[in-house]
Amino acid sequence: MGYADIRISFPGKINCLRFNIESTAEAVSALQRDGLTCRYCRIIQYQGTSTQLHTYYDLILTKNGKGNSQSG
Repeated sequence: MGYADIRISFPGKINCLRFNIESTAEAVSALQRDGLTCRYCRIIQYQGTSTQLHTYYDLILTKNGKGNSQSG
């Protein structure tokens, strides 16, 4: 069917991951397993140059308060 770009943004970091549209919920679940919680979701659709509909899932994720706050 196509692909969706999931833009993940939380303080100090922006990642762009590409998932199949059908597996978006699956992808979000995987992110939650990694200790991220989805706080906000916005779906943006626009028409591409080659009559292709692009879908963006704009997610704002926050880290779950687990473990140390330091990284290393």
